[in-house]
This record gives sequence, C-alpha cells and structure tokens, in this order.
Amino acid sequence: MCVVCTAAHIGVGISGQEGKQAVLASDFALARFAYLERLLLVHGRWSYLRMCKFLQYFFYKNFAFTLCHVWYAFFCGFSAQVRLSSFCAVFRPCLFLR
Repeated sequence: MCVVCTAAHIGVGISGQEGKQAVLASDFALARFAYLERLLLVHGRWSYLRMCKFLQYFFYKNFAFTLCHVWYAFFCGFSAQVRLSSFCAVFRPCLFLR
C-alpha cells in the first residue's frame, strides 16, 4: 500500500517503470507526468468555481436573513421584540441544508 496516496486528501498516481503500486492506491491515475498540468488546471478551476458559488450562496443567505431582521426591527421601533421563537431560531439552518 502506498502510504503517501492513502495519507493525502487526493492521491495522484503516475504509472512508470517503478511499478503500479502508486496507481492502484491513488484516486487519479496518470500515464505520463505531463498530464499532471492539465489535471491541476482543469480540476483546480472547477474546484475554484464550486467554492465561489458556495461563497456567493453563503453571503446571499446571511444577507437576506440579516435584512429581514433589520426590516422587522425598523417597523417595530427597535423595541427588541422577538420575531421568532427559540424553536424556530434553532432549526432555521435545517431549512438551508437542501
């Protein structure tokens, strides 16, 4: 078993003259070292785009939630009146897990 491939988050094995042990224990197998550039650039860009989409959603969700509270506080005269019960406030994140 290839220790480096099992300890890493993602294992990339390159087949060569040394044998197939790294390829068999890896998540991605490459025939030549030259293909590593395309793997890093393409999959790195996809990972970057997924992270950007996640951050956009994260900021949108929190902004919308905060805006609702500020709007409610404005119309209640900033009286510190509770808008949601504690039960609703605790289980609110469960609505956004889908």
